[in-house]
Amino acid sequence: MNEQLVSGTFQEQKENHKYIEIEIMVRLKRDIHFLESSEIIAKNINTALCKNNSELHFQNGFKGYVFNNFFPLEENKIYKNGNNYFLQLRVIDSVYKNFNNFMKNYSSVDFEVILYRETIKSIKRIEKLYSLTPVLIRLDEKKNWTKEDGIELLKQRLNSNMYRKFEQIYNRKIDADFIESITLKNNKPIKIKYKNFHYLTNKIQITVNMDKTSQELAFLALSIGLGEGNSYLGLGYCV
Repeated sequence: MNEQLVSGTFQEQKENHKYIEIEIMVRLKRDIHFLESSEIIAKNINTALCKNNSELHFQNGFKGYVFNNFFPLEENKIYKNGNNYFLQLRVIDSVYKNFNNFMKNYSSVDFEVILYRETIKSIKRIEKLYSLTPVLIRLDEKKNWTKEDGIELLKQRLNSNMYRKFEQIYNRKIDADFIESITLKNNKPIKIKYKNFHYLTNKIQITVNMDKTSQELAFLALSIGLGEGNSYLGLGYCV
């Protein structure tokens, strides 16, 4: 994967199959449990975007970004007050203007940012995607996908989700099964807290088809996340 520092000539540098990755180191101001960390990170991202005069938070539809959780993960799953942790965001180029240095020198009751770096990243071919943060597929208001619902349904919903993201972002329809196969990486669903709910999610590995359209969809999944909850819980962040 090639990297290039983001600069004022970003519009001249951009081309297909590139996204912006923002690497942040934070110092915590209080203990944060793993179960609440994603929601807290999302809240701080939204606050920083508002301070940056971004209108993205108020727009409907997909936001065009995804983030991962604090790392390294503590053995007892409690991120500790005073310790430093890394965090990464990925942003599609069409919404990057909302994020330019948006968390540089940021501070809140939860953490302060002590390192901030933006890079453009590119990749030529994607053979597999692994969800570093778990994937959420909501079947209805009360039910999330679990392995009892079958891999074929998961495959259909992931494809459908990526079609809608692609159409909104690029303003053109696309229709391809970009998934050759899916493997579940956990034995039981992973609970993720959001407000007063717990979503059931799963970590997955996808083998990607090699045709051009499938590669476009896979790259978009890498750029802004698989499934749902990418911008408000950091779900579906892939490597």
